[in-house]
Formats: sequence, structure tokens, C-alpha cells
Amino acid sequence: MLLAMIATGGSTACHGREHDPIEVTIDCDPEKGPNSVTIDGQRIDWSSDDATMAGISKAIGHVNRPVRIKASTETPYRCIGGVIFSLQRAGVSKIDFVTTPASSTEPHQ
Repeated sequence: MLLAMIATGGSTACHGREHDPIEVTIDCDPEKGPNSVTIDGQRIDWSSDDATMAGISKAIGHVNRPVRIKASTETPYRCIGGVIFSLQRAGVSKIDFVTTPASSTEPHQ
């Protein structure tokens, strides 16, 4: 640990992925709800409540990192709201948003 602190120039607490936001991407069918939700590259099974919560817990782990939700401006809010609800049930307390306009691939914050 001391060598790691010396090599990084101090505390290791602010370095690495532990403070980077967890990326959540939502693809949603307006009629059926979320088609695809990925958390840090892991596709989450959204077919049942138990599968959803197990997938979220596995993807976010026990580290209390902020979450950044990415979705198109055309994504219905009910889909985003469902994902937010599930993330909060899993213990996530800080959620940010990035929207991508339907006509562009550049995200806006």
C-alpha cells in the first residue's frame, strides 16, 4: 500500500475506477419498456424483477460509485424512470444523465 501511495504521489483513494461513474445505457421500446439496459458493458436481464435486481447488483458491485444514465432524447421517461427506480432499490444514491439527440451521436450533458 505504501509503495502504491508513493508511486501515485499520495493517497490511492481518488485514483482508479472506484470514483468513475458507472455507465448505464438504455434502449427502450415505447410499448414494452426497456429492450436493453447495459451497466458498464454488462447487459442486464430485464425480464423479471429478480433477474433485474441480480443483474444490477452484479454489475455495480458493492462500491458506491455515481451512475451516469445515457439515453436518446426519444427514450420515453417511463423507461428511464423504471431504470432509476431499480438502481435506487439496488442502493445507488447519485445518478447523472447524458442525453443523445436523435439526429446526432454526440452526447450532451
